[in-house]
Amino acid sequence: MPACRKCVLNTFRNRNRIKGYDTGSAGKLPAEDKMRRFILSGLALILVTVLGITSCKGRSKESPPGESSAAKLSFKLSWHHGVQFLGFYVAKRNGYYSDESIEITIVESKDSQELDALGGQIADGTYDIATDQVGLLLAQRRGLPLVAIANYLQFGPQTLFARRASGIKRPADLAGRTIAIKSQSWQHLVEILLKYDGLTLDDVQPVKSGYDMTPFYERKVEVWAGFLTNEVVRARMKGLDLVTLPFYEYGIRIKAGVIYVNWQTVQERSDELVRFLRASLRGWQWAVENPVEAVDIMLDLFPDMSTEREFHIASFEAYIPLIIPPGVELGTLNCDDWQDNPLFSDYEMKREPCTTEIWEAVLQN
Repeated sequence: MPACRKCVLNTFRNRNRIKGYDTGSAGKLPAEDKMRRFILSGLALILVTVLGITSCKGRSKESPPGESSAAKLSFKLSWHHGVQFLGFYVAKRNGYYSDESIEITIVESKDSQELDALGGQIADGTYDIATDQVGLLLAQRRGLPLVAIANYLQFGPQTLFARRASGIKRPADLAGRTIAIKSQSWQHLVEILLKYDGLTLDDVQPVKSGYDMTPFYERKVEVWAGFLTNEVVRARMKGLDLVTLPFYEYGIRIKAGVIYVNWQTVQERSDELVRFLRASLRGWQWAVENPVEAVDIMLDLFPDMSTEREFHIASFEAYIPLIIPPGVELGTLNCDDWQDNPLFSDYEMKREPCTTEIWEAVLQN
């Protein structure tokens, strides 16, 4: 007997027991009751048949068993897998996306070419969501219809650092020092930091360098440019006592950890984005509260990274003050200062570069 029809029959039997008639019993009844039973059984059969067919027809319109009704979203990261994306891995492993009926696919960027193409892939719908900062701003400069919806990092990790014995404590102390310059964008940032204390690039000794820190370790360069979450961590793990000059401490707020989408996605799939962001922020909150366990989740997903477990733990711990600074809500996006990014402050955006609509909806729920 079809399950739907069986349910109707069981319901009918239960109702009869309440009235004093047990259609499933084998006890003897008086002749009058037998007739009443015969009539009721006939009516029951008709009712079961009609309702059973109707119910089964209704069920045929539902999704087949095992077929997911979750919203499917593709999420492209701005670089290789790493602790800078830890909250997203946690949200997926802990079932937070599933709780929101989101089926998420997380894809890494394997090289700079993929990163350069990322903005265009969000614009043309190849991926639904991405995370990046400089690449997003460059794509927006080209007029692509991209919009930021949240920041899971409130400050960028960029910094200058030196040995504590150097006596450097603030930008003014950089005068006359050798400073590693790794790229044009790093030079621009160094110039802005020097300007904070009235210096220019002419007041220091720029040294063109790559990303290999050997010149710093061998004391050929006094000041290195890098990240609080990477080079600083590695140098300290080698036993160096360092002093850091984080750019954000001097008013240079570089956009970092930006989650962005196509404007059309905001207009047509805002509910899915709210659910995605709510699940993601749960993941980040859990990771901040359980950093070692969160790193182990990542290493379980990507075993090849396990050889540097201690580095990954130290790196994520360095991220935590950048994720939730005192007095700031997790995921906060401030559109008022979007164009204050020092790399693009001289450029006027062609359209709104960010919206707080999705983040505010998460706060309200």
